[in-house]
Amino acid sequence: MEKIRPQDDGSLADSWMNFSGLWQGFLAANGSQLLGTPGAINSFQANGGTLLVNDLVITGTVHWTKKFSPYILPANMDDFVTVADGAKLIIDPGVVVKMPPFYLGIRVLGDLEAVGTDSEAIIFEPQTGQNYWSLIAFDSGGQGVFDWVIFKSGGAPGYHSNGLAQVNTQSALVANESALSIVDCIFDNLAIGGVVLNNSQALIEDSLFLAGVAKIKINSSSQQVIIRDNIFQGGVWSGIGIDIGAGQPQILNNHFDGVGTIAWLGGGAPIFSGNTSQNIQRYDGIFVSDKARFDQNITWQNNFSYILEVNFRDQMRVLTGAILTIEPGTVIKTASGAPAVGYEATIIEGGLNAQAPTSTPIVFTSIFDDTFGGDTNCDGGATTPTSDLWRGLYFADSSAGSVLDGVLFRYADEATIKESDTVDLTLGEVGYD
Repeated sequence: MEKIRPQDDGSLADSWMNFSGLWQGFLAANGSQLLGTPGAINSFQANGGTLLVNDLVITGTVHWTKKFSPYILPANMDDFVTVADGAKLIIDPGVVVKMPPFYLGIRVLGDLEAVGTDSEAIIFEPQTGQNYWSLIAFDSGGQGVFDWVIFKSGGAPGYHSNGLAQVNTQSALVANESALSIVDCIFDNLAIGGVVLNNSQALIEDSLFLAGVAKIKINSSSQQVIIRDNIFQGGVWSGIGIDIGAGQPQILNNHFDGVGTIAWLGGGAPIFSGNTSQNIQRYDGIFVSDKARFDQNITWQNNFSYILEVNFRDQMRVLTGAILTIEPGTVIKTASGAPAVGYEATIIEGGLNAQAPTSTPIVFTSIFDDTFGGDTNCDGGATTPTSDLWRGLYFADSSAGSVLDGVLFRYADEATIKESDTVDLTLGEVGYD
């Protein structure tokens, strides 16, 4: 038998492994290949690390300490570490955790607390010889606190066979009906994603997200999500800073540098305020999916331009009973693979409240128009707008109480389209270029 968890009491069965189960890549104290107990120095400590047993379940409170670092997780399909409900895993400053490629590394049903310092960060990184690692998952009320943590090369596609919700989530941290606090952290060289929130609460602040495709993704969520004072940097041309499908996240005072698109909006009612951007590669604004359906009241702020995906099959819709309010000075642009000739920018089945002074009008225009909102399609002025590039706003019979005042329409073949004369729509000062 070999004691593979030297930090634990020897009476615990999980601290031991028989000869046939030992990882022989480690060396004994004298430098020879490990084939059994090497003597006074524990074999898994001899070359500076602790190999965790397959399918380890943590109960009670467990510390991972710098003395026994790095901690090497099992690299098998379903042999991840589980922090049980009611249990707590505490990771001390300076600890390095070697994460497995392709597979779920840690599943948290209880608490995980990883609090480093500015001089001794905690590091999650790939195992030797691997380029990336997959994910840490929080489920069913799990809670995670990360402070001064570096996530190196995480967020690769992850697979396992037991039917858990995290299969192929492609993000370093995934929270399902859980809560995360991420402060002063670095997500370095992301493979695909950084954080996925599924109906989960989160505070993400003062952190740096580098590379990747979708750095933060917010799916179905009725929980409070605050994302503030972070830097989102780099990534592929099609990369997204924040991917919002639902909820009311507060996106405050972040900086986006070199990402493909600042944010993708498929639903929900996010608040954008105080954010800045530079060197954006594809869309310098909030890209609104043609599949977006808004079933709750939502306000669009003037922090960034909104880019509406328009095609012959679909447009975003404000559903019956919901009201879209647009702040003065907000710019909304239409975009598609080709000029959106003949297609409405949006369909209003509920209400649209667009009121502004003429000095700071609300502007609806084409993605090719750089006069308002700047070079939103990031082509350096290579494209210029022409007349009749999009068709206007469509108000369905169910629409009620809409008001347009202090609104400017540019490069549209008509400003508003009503399904019938019974549509309740009030037009004030409306300009047309």
